[in-house]
Amino acid sequence: MQSKFDYIKNNLSQALLSLIIISSYFLGFLFNENSSGGALPDFNVHLVSLSHLEDGLNSFLTNYKNYRNTHSPVYIIFLDLINLEKNLLITRFNYTLICLLLPFFFYKCLKIKFSHINKNILLYLSLFFFISPYFRSLAFWPGDENLALIFFVLSIFYYLKFDKKNNKEIKYLSLNILFLAIASYVRPIYCIFSLFFFLYYGYKQL
Repeated sequence: MQSKFDYIKNNLSQALLSLIIISSYFLGFLFNENSSGGALPDFNVHLVSLSHLEDGLNSFLTNYKNYRNTHSPVYIIFLDLINLEKNLLITRFNYTLICLLLPFFFYKCLKIKFSHINKNILLYLSLFFFISPYFRSLAFWPGDENLALIFFVLSIFYYLKFDKKNNKEIKYLSLNILFLAIASYVRPIYCIFSLFFFLYYGYKQL
């Protein structure tokens, strides 16, 4: 049987490891990390596209194909809404905080799907995001991939809530569809998952 001392020691070790991992995330922001290589160049392209919004929303959308930005215009409008160009450092930091929602909601999904597994294991799986060069770089240099993933994971979360036995509430289905739609507007590639959910909900009605 594990002694009380060993229990406290293990908890402290886990807390310390988690703190180190999360601290490294914020240190990455302070040192302008771009370990993925592509986040900063994409961010500069977003800034150029963002400057064209000054000509008006209609002109921006009409001429978007001329800006040589392969990312969704919806994301550029989002950047404008959080006032990126005028408060660059502050908004970058705010976006870094927003990206914390991704590991949090991923953990919530894991708890529903793997409720029989130790929560500490699920927590460490969620902390993987903080050591991912791709996630970190796109959090420090705002990229639409992280934002789309947040909405996609939220969509999965409500799908899992709906999928639970005796929990077939229409609000979970509605939220699943809503967040998948938002994710698809930010990153159109996610619309492919609508086929899966269409077939799943159709099967449930048989």
